[in-house]
Amino acid sequence: HPLLGDAKYGGPCAAAGAPVPRQMLHSWRLAFSHPVSGVPLELEAPLPPDMKGLLERLRQEPGPSGR
Repeated sequence: HPLLGDAKYGGPCAAAGAPVPRQMLHSWRLAFSHPVSGVPLELEAPLPPDMKGLLERLRQEPGPSGR
Protein backbone atom coordinates (compact mmCIF):
# COMPACT_ATOMS: atom_id res chain seq x y z
CA HIS A 1 0.00 0.00 0.00
CA PRO A 2 1.42 3.42 -0.89
CA LEU A 3 2.02 5.93 1.87
CA LEU A 4 0.41 9.33 2.05
CA GLY A 5 2.83 11.71 0.33
CA ASP A 6 4.71 8.98 -1.57
CA ALA A 7 4.78 10.37 -5.11
CA LYS A 8 7.05 7.61 -6.42
CA TYR A 9 4.72 4.73 -5.58
CA GLY A 10 1.39 6.47 -6.07
CA GLY A 11 0.38 7.66 -2.62
CA PRO A 12 -1.78 10.79 -2.50
CA CYS A 13 0.20 14.01 -2.25
CA ALA A 14 -2.62 16.09 -0.79
CA ALA A 15 -5.02 15.56 2.09
CA ALA A 16 -7.51 17.67 4.03
CA GLY A 17 -7.16 20.38 1.39
CA ALA A 18 -3.41 20.75 1.92
CA PRO A 19 -0.36 19.52 0.00
CA VAL A 20 1.64 16.73 1.63
CA PRO A 21 5.30 17.46 0.81
CA ARG A 22 6.81 14.22 2.14
CA GLN A 23 6.05 10.63 3.05
CA MET A 24 3.88 10.39 6.14
CA LEU A 25 5.54 7.43 7.83
CA HIS A 26 6.44 7.49 11.52
CA SER A 27 7.28 4.89 14.15
CA TRP A 28 6.38 6.20 17.57
CA ARG A 29 8.15 3.30 19.27
CA LEU A 30 11.02 1.01 18.26
CA ALA A 31 12.32 -1.85 20.39
CA PHE A 32 15.33 -4.01 19.57
CA SER A 33 18.53 -5.42 21.04
CA HIS A 34 21.71 -3.41 20.56
CA PRO A 35 23.69 -5.20 17.81
CA VAL A 36 26.97 -5.22 19.80
CA SER A 37 26.07 -5.30 23.48
CA GLY A 38 22.75 -7.14 23.20
CA VAL A 39 21.19 -4.68 25.65
CA PRO A 40 17.46 -4.27 24.97
CA LEU A 41 16.62 -0.77 23.75
CA GLU A 42 13.24 0.90 23.49
CA LEU A 43 13.01 4.30 21.82
CA GLU A 44 9.97 6.57 21.52
CA ALA A 45 9.39 9.71 19.48
CA PRO A 46 6.30 11.94 19.29
CA LEU A 47 4.65 12.71 15.97
CA PRO A 48 6.38 15.52 14.09
CA PRO A 49 4.34 18.76 14.13
CA ASP A 50 3.42 18.55 10.42
CA MET A 51 2.06 15.02 10.81
CA LYS A 52 0.18 15.92 13.98
CA GLY A 53 -1.43 18.91 12.27
CA LEU A 54 -2.44 16.85 9.22
CA LEU A 55 -3.92 14.12 11.41
CA GLU A 56 -5.96 16.73 13.31
CA ARG A 57 -7.27 18.19 10.03
CA LEU A 58 -8.18 14.72 8.71
CA ARG A 59 -10.07 13.90 11.90
CA GLN A 60 -12.20 17.03 11.42
CA GLU A 61 -13.25 16.12 7.85
CA PRO A 62 -16.58 14.37 7.43
CA GLY A 63 -16.23 10.70 6.58
CA PRO A 64 -18.08 8.73 3.88
CA SER A 65 -21.19 8.60 6.08
CA GLY A 66 -21.21 12.40 6.28
CA ARG A 67 -20.54 12.35 10.03
